[in-house]
Amino acid sequence: MAIVVKRPRLNLSEQFFVAEIVRGMAITFRHFIKNVFNMQALPTLNYPEQKRTLAANYRGRHRLLSENGVLKCTACKLCAVACPAGCITVEAGPHPDPAVKRKYPAKYDLDFGRCIFCGYCVEACPFAALDMKSGVYEMATADPATFVLTKEQLASY
Repeated sequence: MAIVVKRPRLNLSEQFFVAEIVRGMAITFRHFIKNVFNMQALPTLNYPEQKRTLAANYRGRHRLLSENGVLKCTACKLCAVACPAGCITVEAGPHPDPAVKRKYPAKYDLDFGRCIFCGYCVEACPFAALDMKSGVYEMATADPATFVLTKEQLASY
């Protein structure tokens, strides 16, 4: 059994959504006029002198965490596997302390030029060795080579 829905016939102005377009433009124009004539109420920030306060869940530059001066990372490569942009490169090596029997990242590179700041790498890390709460959000540069950060640079935050 088929259900037939009869739609009302629209006139010409309703077909082109003229009334809705005019209504939307009126709302936009009203907000524009209100903001232009009330500039003191708009939030302003004198950027280089005043820094922004970041939210608790802000995703900024990554950092490798350490415990007692030793990186928590075990080079399991789960962060690299979880990364949809493929910007993390991890190579495992022996731990600098011969008494420790776990793996250690001999090389850990993160390319911020490709990173989409999704946070999947942080979620995938079973040892909580990586986070995005360094508080750094000024990452603009003219040199693309500076986007690739090494293990030492990521651990220094």
